[in-house]
Amino acid sequence: LPIHQNYQDLEVEGMLDARRALSGAHGPVSGYEVSWEAKGVRFRGRLEGARLVGDLLIDGRSESVVLTRK
Repeated sequence: LPIHQNYQDLEVEGMLDARRALSGAHGPVSGYEVSWEAKGVRFRGRLEGARLVGDLLIDGRSESVVLTRK
C-alpha cells in the first residue's frame, strides 16, 4: 500500500482487497496525527518512528492496523 507524503498531505494508492482500489485516497498530516479516506474507507492513526499505527474503518467495521516503512 504505497503512501506518499507531500508536505502536510498524504496520497494513498493500492488495493485494499481484491475488489477495492484506493486510488484517489488523500488526507492531512498534523504533527504525528495522520488521516485519509476514500470510497467508504477511512484511516485515523499516528506516526510512531517508521510505523503508522491506527484504525482502519471499512464499511462501518473498525480494524487496528500497523503499517511499516520499507
